[in-house]
Amino acid sequence: MLQGGLHPDYTMNTYIDMVTSIKERFPNIWLHSFSPSEVVHISRKSSMTIDDVVKALKSAGLDSMPGASDLLVDRIRSKVSPKKTTVNEWREVIGALYRNGLRSSATMTYGMGETDEEKIAHLKVIRDIQDETGILQAFIPWSFSSAKTRMENTLPATGIDYLKILAIARIFLDNITHIQAGWLTEGLKLAQIALAMGANDMGGVLMEEVVVRATGIKTRTNDKELIHIIQNAGKIPVQRDSFYQVIKEYV
Repeated sequence: MLQGGLHPDYTMNTYIDMVTSIKERFPNIWLHSFSPSEVVHISRKSSMTIDDVVKALKSAGLDSMPGASDLLVDRIRSKVSPKKTTVNEWREVIGALYRNGLRSSATMTYGMGETDEEKIAHLKVIRDIQDETGILQAFIPWSFSSAKTRMENTLPATGIDYLKILAIARIFLDNITHIQAGWLTEGLKLAQIALAMGANDMGGVLMEEVVVRATGIKTRTNDKELIHIIQNAGKIPVQRDSFYQVIKEYV
């Protein structure tokens, strides 16, 4: 998984070179990389359509792309990330992934001053695009306040807020099979509780992670600890691949 910022000097060729060099050295690795915002950035920098950008990345070896949805409400996006994609642009990228046979996911960053109605509006965008495409394999919510940052005049989200989001998403997103418990951002204990609130995926063990770490979060784990946490929650741990197919079951 590779994701980065919107580098002012990166063009289509930069990303193509990155993907092809990885695939040449590790031909069997699955590349779940980049983001809708990066696709739109490439499109603008290289004067290409979004569909052509996605097609070129796939041809180079990209296998799937994280949804990196943030909060799909333009009022919030214009306040906290005005240089990233609009809601319509995000939808356009997901549509391009669908047309080019690539799968994706959807995230939710909340706790940025949005209303309850706007939280539901975000979930509705995701449910609607999943009805249209069926390519979203997972939904991953996490709180802005978990990043140990604060916004002026905004109350930080709590652990209870996180569990409510999970439970509501499990009901509302009836067309998405997998909901991830965010151990990296929310902590291992809350992630374990999340398994009883609608989550059925713990995500991966990270070898190198720099984005979340830059916010001050230092949560780390390994496969043995995750297996123990899942078993103690009364669940059966299963190792999966990127298509959510079972590789190994731990009983």
